[in-house]
Amino acid sequence: MRQETRQFLGPIESARGIAAFSVAFGHALGSYITSASDVPVYDQTSFAAMAERFVWSLIDAQAAVVFFFVMSGMVLGLSLDRSEDRLTCASYGRFLWRRVFRIYPAHLMVMLPIMALLAVVAYRPLAALDGAARPDVTLFINTTANRVLDWKQVAANTLLLSYDINSVTWSLQVEMAAAFLLPLLHVAARRRQAWLDIAVLSGFGVVSLWCVRHGLTRPSFFVVWLAAFHAGLLVSTFGRNWATRLIRLFGSADFAIIAVYLAMMLPGGLVTGRPLSLVVLEIGGCFAMLSLLVHRPDGKIAYALENRALRWNGKVSYSFYLWHLPVLVLLAQAAMTMFPHSPFYKGIFVAALAVSIPAAWLMAWASYTWIECPGRALSQRTIALVPFLRQRAPAGRSIAAAPAL
Repeated sequence: MRQETRQFLGPIESARGIAAFSVAFGHALGSYITSASDVPVYDQTSFAAMAERFVWSLIDAQAAVVFFFVMSGMVLGLSLDRSEDRLTCASYGRFLWRRVFRIYPAHLMVMLPIMALLAVVAYRPLAALDGAARPDVTLFINTTANRVLDWKQVAANTLLLSYDINSVTWSLQVEMAAAFLLPLLHVAARRRQAWLDIAVLSGFGVVSLWCVRHGLTRPSFFVVWLAAFHAGLLVSTFGRNWATRLIRLFGSADFAIIAVYLAMMLPGGLVTGRPLSLVVLEIGGCFAMLSLLVHRPDGKIAYALENRALRWNGKVSYSFYLWHLPVLVLLAQAAMTMFPHSPFYKGIFVAALAVSIPAAWLMAWASYTWIECPGRALSQRTIALVPFLRQRAPAGRSIAAAPAL
């Protein structure tokens, strides 16, 4: 397992970074095609709108986040394989402790300056400038940047009980909720019994459908997102067989990866909104994609993903994911205020995106270097101070230190 881990670490790191970039680009692109992004390709009113919708389906930010969830289940499952002999109260506590130190420090690093800025700067609502001409962009910026903070809102966002200040942190809520279940799901997945995994996934499906029937839309998606973590755990147990079948079907690992990606992303452009069936399809596609990268990392695509720059981008991708939207909103707010009636607002917004990417990368590098890495080391030191958590802790190993969004 350790040799296998070394082989696929590079492609997985790079894929995570590309997915984070897709989220950033998707947020910016979606901000000015939002009015048409929920309309299927075949119902668009012009060729340009069809092209925009097609591109949007290929870089769907929400599908990229589903990829993060499946990948988290896979990586954390492998970490549990290496770190613990069996599930105990102490090992469960150590896992949760490390997850807290993995997720919260970088989150707080981003939240503190955002809240300070919102508390000090009086933003000018863009809707008052030229809202009729670009309601999609003004809505995107105003709902993100213009708000009056109170201590309850600050506390809820800091503890990840809410995500209205930095909206991308909704996925961190899912990560923390999954952390409570993942050690238990890991035990079930490592039994290598197909019927048991089908029962677990079916259980998530039944609960999700029950939520839909009772009008609980977000909880229904939340349950399906949790199922994505279990799908990630199955990459180690059943992924090799599926990768082999896909390669036999398409002739090579590269063609299989391309086919899986298109089969996973293109249906999003053919439906209205994001039905649960689409999310389930994306989870299956992510499982197949990761299975190919993990178990057959010998194709040209996997080799290209070993690029050092792409791997570096993957290392800082968690912090980049947290920083990109606040930086983009701040720059877009400034640009739209300086040019309130410009007919080239789309170009201005794309220019803000172009500047926000390297700016967010710079902030991500600082967060990774001075917050994320020390945070992992701090989790190890603090575990040593708590007798209950220190019990039977394997020396020099980590349960949840692997980066995941």
